[in-house]
Formats: sequence, structure tokens, C-alpha cells
Amino acid sequence: MCKPRKQLLSGALLILFALALLGGPASHAAPPRPSMSEQVAGASVILVGRISAVRVVPFNSIARSASMHVTVQEVLKGQSETEFNLAFLVFPGTFENHLRQPVSPGQYVLFLNDREVRSRGGENGRALMPAEPRAFSFQPYSESLVEQIQSTLNGPSGDEP
Repeated sequence: MCKPRKQLLSGALLILFALALLGGPASHAAPPRPSMSEQVAGASVILVGRISAVRVVPFNSIARSASMHVTVQEVLKGQSETEFNLAFLVFPGTFENHLRQPVSPGQYVLFLNDREVRSRGGENGRALMPAEPRAFSFQPYSESLVEQIQSTLNGPSGDEP
């Protein structure tokens, strides 16, 4: 093989290798941030809450079980108890649609979904869980975020970029 052709081939391979490293596997890519209208539409319950008593315990080799206490300060959409415990899995080794770790104690805007669940004993009930994509279901509280959510709930307006 002639030298220019060999250099071209090795250059092309180097570029492909670099692109593979930069892009990485899809399972390690963070999901795109949804627009505010998509996030509001995708949650059946949106609230401002104070998170406390955050605990994380091993679940299996790839996941951890996270639990926290939520004290509701304001319900922006749907219905909620004034206090409840929230539990879900976190996946430290992935970005995908999941949380890598639970949020720290503090004040957040929570995007949740009310789901029907069945206990091991066969009893039906309801549970709140983080809305999809879970990576964006806990947003640090700010008045401007609450105003943006209320504006989205109250009618069509310009969506954020």
C-alpha cells in the first residue's frame, strides 16, 4: 500500500475512533432536556416541596434504592398529600433516563406522576413517582421556575429555547 493511502486510512480510522469515544454508547448519553410545556404535560403532579431524610441503600449491582421525605409547600398541578415519602431507584453508572443519584435535602420543584401500584398481597393503591425523563424531575426551586410553570399551565405562551 502506498504511503499517502496508508496515511489516509489511518487518519480515517482515528477520526472514527474519536467519534465513537465522543458519542459513546447510547446507554451513557444524557436525555435531551424537555421543553417546559413537554415537562408540564408529562407530569400529573407538580409541586414545590422541601426534601429531607434522603437515604440511599444498595439494591443490586447496578442500582441503588433512594428514599426521601417530601413536605409539600405548594401544589402547582394535580393533587398531593401535605407530606409523603418518595422511593425510587437510582443508577449511578448511567445517564439515560434515570437519576444517577438522589437530590440533596433542600427545596425543589418536583415533577411527578401518580401511578396505580399493586402490593405483594395483591392490594391496589396509588403512588407518586418521578416523571420521565427522571433526570429532570427534581428542579432546584426558584420563583422564576414556578412562574414559568404557572404560565405554561395557564395557556399557550412562548416556550423557552
